Amino acid sequence: MSPAPVKTAKSPVLGIIGTASAVLCAVIGGVLFYQLYAVMYDTYGPSIFSGGSVILDPYSLPANAMSTLMGSTVGLLIISVIGIVGWILSIVATATNRGRIFGVIGLIAGIVLPVVAIIVATSMFLSSHGLI
Repeated sequence: MSPAPVKTAKSPVLGIIGTASAVLCAVIGGVLFYQLYAVMYDTYGPSIFSGGSVILDPYSLPANAMSTLMGSTVGLLIISVIGIVGWILSIVATATNRGRIFGVIGLIAGIVLPVVAIIVATSMFLSSHGLI
């Protein structure tokens, strides 16, 4: 009888990359959401968040507000794509045992952290501007 083949440990780099990208994208996304809220508040005033009637006309925005809004929006799109790629890397890492623990953490972080980031950004904005 021949001895059982020795399994070599696979590198956990894929799982680490997936987890790191999920965490970083959630943090950066939260900052960008806060920035969007701040620009909307500075441009339209507090009535936009308290149910007042404000007509949102993008053509009437000042140039600096428009550039900040567009930068944040494009940033959120890019961060979303990077986050989805990180989540897919976490799935692959979990399925192929290349950093399975990190892959599972990345899967959970990729689902939970974006929601937490939006909630934290919203509550920080509302509390810092005295809206709650």
